[in-house]
Amino acid sequence: MCEKKLLLFLFPIFIQCSAYQTSNACDPSSTAFTKSMFAKSLLGDKNAHCGISFHSISNSSSATEISAIPSGVTASSGINQNTVSWNNPTGATSYNLYWRNISGVTKGNGNKIKNVTSPYNHSGLPNGTIYYYIVTSENSVGESDASFEVSAVPSAPCGSCRIFVTVGGYNTAAPATQFSSPAGADAFCNSDTGKPTTRNYKALIVDSANRIASVTPFTGAGQVDWVFFPDTDYFRSDGVTPVLKTNSNGIFLFGTLANAVDSSGQYYTGLTADWTSSLVGTCSDWSDHAGGNANAGQAIQTGSGFINQTFVSCTSGNQLLCVEQ
Repeated sequence: MCEKKLLLFLFPIFIQCSAYQTSNACDPSSTAFTKSMFAKSLLGDKNAHCGISFHSISNSSSATEISAIPSGVTASSGINQNTVSWNNPTGATSYNLYWRNISGVTKGNGNKIKNVTSPYNHSGLPNGTIYYYIVTSENSVGESDASFEVSAVPSAPCGSCRIFVTVGGYNTAAPATQFSSPAGADAFCNSDTGKPTTRNYKALIVDSANRIASVTPFTGAGQVDWVFFPDTDYFRSDGVTPVLKTNSNGIFLFGTLANAVDSSGQYYTGLTADWTSSLVGTCSDWSDHAGGNANAGQAIQTGSGFINQTFVSCTSGNQLLCVEQ
């Protein structure tokens, strides 16, 4: 019997080896990083991956890191607005402002205003309400962390604004006490011995063009050189006793006065009871030096008589109601 044997021939096998490579998803040179960025691009995700944006990979001149947090942030108040300022960090291309009315504003809970520049005027705000702010910078890589928080309260520049009735009497006739325009009446307010502070005051009088409270009844529309600030509390000359608070249009509803402005006094206004200028009650725009009549208010009134209680002669000596600015 013939025995069969399997003969094995061994040939040398040569295998080419290369160094073991790891796949790092945050290494821009790795396949995993490229796949991750490609997937984000397909999904429309523009956020940076591992702190690196797709744009920064394709354009070596672009930023490679998020710009710094804005420094030196301040907030100052004005009439119905706050102004927020900051220092612009190097590498930032835009800035965002976040605000709310409660302390502790963050990027998550704040109202965001995009693409602002310093200084930024946050306008259209009610006086007397506090606003808190933070600022961030942004570039092609992403948005920075928030700055420290600042705050400001929109308000009238006079603070506790005062109203007073002049000691002296004025008119459109006698040269020594004569005024021919609202500006002329303002001058008497500021020279009157009853003036309680050193700030500037304006007379509560109107005409057809130079000083207007409202062109339509009770709205405050079309104001010109008006004397009251919006959303502002006004006090007697003592700076303590409240008299009135204006609405957002710089006028007020009658019957809302907390106290009369004074115990006595009668003053020219030229106003009708709905805040519009009288067609016949301004002494011909305060230019009538021989006669005529004007609408007048009384200091003891807390209703519409505050601005229109009676009809007086332009040549008689009536007082002025003066409003701090």
